[in-house]
Amino acid sequence: MQRTGSFKIRGAFNKLSSLTDAEKRKGVVACSAGNHAQGVSLSCAMLGIDGKVVMPKGAPKSKVAATCDYSAEVVLHGDNFNDTIAKVSEIVEMEGRIFIPPYDDPKVIAGQGTIGLEIMEDLYDVDNVIVPIGGGGLIAGIAVAIKSINPTIRVIGVQSENVHGMAASFHSGEITTHRTTGTLADGCDVSRPGNLT
Repeated sequence: MQRTGSFKIRGAFNKLSSLTDAEKRKGVVACSAGNHAQGVSLSCAMLGIDGKVVMPKGAPKSKVAATCDYSAEVVLHGDNFNDTIAKVSEIVEMEGRIFIPPYDDPKVIAGQGTIGLEIMEDLYDVDNVIVPIGGGGLIAGIAVAIKSINPTIRVIGVQSENVHGMAASFHSGEITTHRTTGTLADGCDVSRPGNLT
């Protein structure tokens, strides 16, 4: 299921599959430091969609290479997610491409939620499911899937002490942005959760 080595292909493929033929012809653009980039790129190759991915200049070389190898054109820009999202907005305006968000989209969240369905198939009587949080798309999808089948299961989110945008937002009662100080789990290095997540 996770041909790119990450769950991100699930949401990317689900979102890309939901596009109309007219939207697919416009091509798509995404931004990511690597995992979502690879998911979008491979999904584009599988569905015959022209893809472009904006990645920060410091993205891991192996993830940049894999993204290129799958099919998408890679644009290296900026140092962080905020820089890449600004470049994506420019590309959408100039080229008319469809933006494929990394986590803050119902179709992306639903794709990530397939993990919750697999958990329920294998471990129906589980009491707790612990999920890492970056932007929140993974836990949102898993929670919806699991709670729709068994609402008594606790879905618990965890974050690195250095990257805690979701936890800080949850405790403050509003979406906030926090400066991250890095983590080995680069896919979780998100300073602000999504509006939907």
